Amino acid sequence: MPQTSFFQKIGLFFFALVLTIGLLEIGLRCGGWLFLAVQERANRQNVSQGKEYRILCVGESTTALGGDNAYPRQLERILNSRQKRINFKVINKGVPATTTDQILARVENYFSEYHPQMVVAMMGINDPQNPRSWTWRDKFSRHSKVFKLLDMIIRHWQAKNQKGGQDYLDKQIAKIESQAAKHLASRSEFELVKANLYRGANRPQQEKAAITKALSLDNQNSDAWFLLGIYYERQAESRQALTAFQKAYTYSPGLQKVQILERMAQCYILLNEYESAAKIYREILDEFPAHPDANGALGGIFVEQKNYSEAVKYFVRQLAINPQSADIYGQLAFCYRRLGQPQMVEKIFNQGLKARAVDEKVFYEWGALLLEEKKYFQAQKAFEESLRRNPDDFHGANVKIYEQLLQCYEAQQNADQVAKIRKIIQKKINQYNSQTQENYRKLIQIAGKHRVPILAVQYPHRPVDPLREMLASQSGVVFVDNQKVFTDALAVYPYDEIFSDRFAGDFGHCTSHGNALLAGNVADHILKLLQ
Repeated sequence: MPQTSFFQKIGLFFFALVLTIGLLEIGLRCGGWLFLAVQERANRQNVSQGKEYRILCVGESTTALGGDNAYPRQLERILNSRQKRINFKVINKGVPATTTDQILARVENYFSEYHPQMVVAMMGINDPQNPRSWTWRDKFSRHSKVFKLLDMIIRHWQAKNQKGGQDYLDKQIAKIESQAAKHLASRSEFELVKANLYRGANRPQQEKAAITKALSLDNQNSDAWFLLGIYYERQAESRQALTAFQKAYTYSPGLQKVQILERMAQCYILLNEYESAAKIYREILDEFPAHPDANGALGGIFVEQKNYSEAVKYFVRQLAINPQSADIYGQLAFCYRRLGQPQMVEKIFNQGLKARAVDEKVFYEWGALLLEEKKYFQAQKAFEESLRRNPDDFHGANVKIYEQLLQCYEAQQNADQVAKIRKIIQKKINQYNSQTQENYRKLIQIAGKHRVPILAVQYPHRPVDPLREMLASQSGVVFVDNQKVFTDALAVYPYDEIFSDRFAGDFGHCTSHGNALLAGNVADHILKLLQ
């Protein structure tokens, strides 16, 4: 019998290893398919029984804003109007100015409270839009189920180590609690100390329980009502937050009332009740005419209502109180452009330069005006300065600036710069922060753990391919492409009919019409998924 050589043994070992990995890969993929099939059957059974079907929408201001015309509210109405077999309930948990880190920190609490049967996510716009850097772990996870399994085992081990950190945190909280108990005048104050500790430790359920306990001990404790309002703010429960702040205002003494009024006004804005918000800011200004922020906030409300002439009055007053309000110069320049007063845009630009309080928005508005006047070289310089002042490119707003800059170079027939800027625009449209990718992946895992499908919604007017590529390694995700829907709409309607601003450069917050387009497209995907 021939003897096997050392190198043959090595070859057989690697052959067996590759074969094992291959069979395991096939088995995992088949298992994943089987899991999804069982999950889909369970969902269909639930639907066929006519139960309430709960959909959780997570995201930022693009999800949260609009009040009764926010896209989740319209989504619920559209879904229930298109069929009568299922009673849909859509839960809007959008939070303005939030990041994917913060969304992920709240999502388990949402599952515990609402028990959704589907998750709709449109998120990532508030994460810093730095170039995406794929780690070796990301690259392997995209293509191999086996590696994903090993990666999950490693992450589980890391999570167990973090559990030890949580135990340590519990001990520290207990220690601080025992120290605080000795120095506090009442048990209700002690509960509020606990609430603050739990909030810092990101334990919302225990935070709320402590606040509720404090209120049961002293129902007129303004601090407890105020903390409850902050809790509801973070949970995107604007109506409940408003009620809590109103209670805090009733029991609050003196100057604290102004801070509470500002919180109430923000709740009204999130609920799309602009008149109520404006009324509160006017009350603040009646008592404190030199309030440092109220005029600017009131001007912002009128911008949302497209009442630019009224907004100008309050922005001018804001600058008279505080000439260093850099963001106000940009908003004021925007209003003057909308009112067709180019000479005032130039005046505001020079005023901001003199006060040394200009930001990237002022340079953008100034550049846009110069571009309209076909002063391409001067516009180019203004846009370049705007880019220089916004290097981190939050919201991806620089895409719009680069598009304007491209027009300048095209008009100047600078072919080299035209090619360069086009590459930059394409790269920026396609890029995602690595943290956004990681948090999307974790959200998909959480949804999978609860056995619910997830829809990854691309922002209006943006191509879905970058989102699809980022999540290529994740199974069970339905992608919603909104590019064609909004491109077609913008070919018929003016921009202001669809979007209320351009905060993201190539798109902005949707109007009621824009939210209807978004909700209708999402509804199409949901009904198709549940057929």
